Amino acid sequence: MNNRRLSYSTWITVKNGRVDRVRQHAGTASPGPQWRQVPNDWGGSQGDKIEWLDDGGRRVPDHKLIETGKRKDFRGPWHHKEKIGEVKFIQKLDEEPGEEYTKELPLPNEPFQKWDAKKQTFAVDTKRRAEADKEQKAAAKKSAIQDAERRMLRSIIARQRGKATAEDEKFFTGIGAEIDTLQAELQTLQDG
Repeated sequence: MNNRRLSYSTWITVKNGRVDRVRQHAGTASPGPQWRQVPNDWGGSQGDKIEWLDDGGRRVPDHKLIETGKRKDFRGPWHHKEKIGEVKFIQKLDEEPGEEYTKELPLPNEPFQKWDAKKQTFAVDTKRRAEADKEQKAAAKKSAIQDAERRMLRSIIARQRGKATAEDEKFFTGIGAEIDTLQAELQTLQDG
């Protein structure tokens, strides 16, 4: 029976400042000239930056690398500055969201907003809000004109058939004046 315990050592190669290959090798002899020995419990993996290893060759925990500035933590939701409502979720360390995203939350329940670069926050877009209000008022005036014209039809038909009463004529004149007033208000809205 062989009671001899087999020992192994862990070796890495470095390429472009990152761990390129990892190899466990029987014994302590180097597998080649480009290989560098690290502790068996080094905790790193292929692709790690060499600066993430301490002097003893062990991988430094991420939270300590973030504290020292060797890694960046942008994880979490990022909001697009121009496309309001678009959210990008960053899940990996060192992944940057880009200049068009911010951690700042958009204004809640505000459909008319824009990014204010000077204040670095979202602000109400008063110009777009005013335009929308103007369009909404114009649509209400148009709807009122159409409603008045529909009510006027009975009087018009009665006049065409020669069966209009004095009440029909009075109603026709009143509705005509109402439509003229609404059209003037609509024109004022569209011009102003």
